[in-house]
Amino acid sequence: MVSKLRARFGKGGSFFVPLVVFGAIITLISLLGILYVKSEAIKGGDKTIGEKQAKLFTVYQLGEKHLFFVDESVKKASEDALLEASRTGLEKEGSGCGKLGDDLLWAKQAMDSNCNPEAIPCYHYPSDDGAKLHFSDTFKGYYGSYIDSYNGHVDKALFNEIRKDYDSLKIESNGNGISLIGKAKERITISSYGWEQKPPLRPLFEYKITPSFNEPIEGNFVQDSANLVNVAKELFGKSKDEVTKLVKAADGQSGLDWDFAYDSKPSSPCTHSVGSCSCCETVTTCEEKDEGGNCIKEGTSEVLVGDGVLKESVPYDSIAVPMSVKVNDPASGTGHTQFFVYDKATKKVAMKELEYRFALSWVEAHPDKATTFCSCGKGHSC
Repeated sequence: MVSKLRARFGKGGSFFVPLVVFGAIITLISLLGILYVKSEAIKGGDKTIGEKQAKLFTVYQLGEKHLFFVDESVKKASEDALLEASRTGLEKEGSGCGKLGDDLLWAKQAMDSNCNPEAIPCYHYPSDDGAKLHFSDTFKGYYGSYIDSYNGHVDKALFNEIRKDYDSLKIESNGNGISLIGKAKERITISSYGWEQKPPLRPLFEYKITPSFNEPIEGNFVQDSANLVNVAKELFGKSKDEVTKLVKAADGQSGLDWDFAYDSKPSSPCTHSVGSCSCCETVTTCEEKDEGGNCIKEGTSEVLVGDGVLKESVPYDSIAVPMSVKVNDPASGTGHTQFFVYDKATKKVAMKELEYRFALSWVEAHPDKATTFCSCGKGHSC
């Protein structure tokens, strides 16, 4: 009986394995069919699963690259603008009294109708608003050149160019210093690429980015400008010795290192005339005296004449005081703030120091020296 059962089940088992294999094949074929149908529905008929997601990620990366370039361009352009604005006295050239050498004059004297020194109409110091405007205008030029270089290499079929103009550019306090804030005119759309190859071409999606920025400016030129103007007003019109003492006292204050130099090139204020009159007269001077105070060697000198007070004739440029104010680096506490700058002449990158440069010009008077010269100069009656 047992042997008969074994024979019966043994024969049945020989048909079971092929049946299972056949069923598995049918099931796999069915699954593959379902996957194919789903794939066609998702991809639109010509792409594999995940390709659209990969393109979305690619476009997102392009957008981030776009914004990264904007941020880096703002940072570099603000450094360039700060260096240039500081070198031109925090003002646009020509807005004040002209220049003395390479330095912009903040204040200057001339001769009035009686040959007396007076502040001329262009007497001027930079204001906070003026310094901000000069910085912003200078920034736009540098920023625009960086953006132009970027726009020249991007794929125009993929996204719109970066706009160089902004709804507003503002310089505001950020608690620790100042920041440059730019509000974009419009968002940039990354969508113009035809993902579908069959007409009509249409984008798979739209991705928009806003290239606004809020970039800290490393040097607080607004605060520095106020400190510079306060000291400059104290210096103007003083004697050379007084200027030396005042500059020494200001050195190191408010994080500013002061330095100045007198240009030795001869250019007498006697070259200035009022109408047909000259403000200068040649007088006899004594170059050497004996022990009794008697003159043993005479000489001649040009003097400024006017109200009965003798003004010493000194080289004009010697009384103009070009100020170079170097800013301490707050990070190290020593040295001066520096930036990496590309020099087009040498085609190399080098460190450039931040300096605020300006000049003051006036005539030095000596009330202790009297004269009987005419108020209108040589050749005119007293």
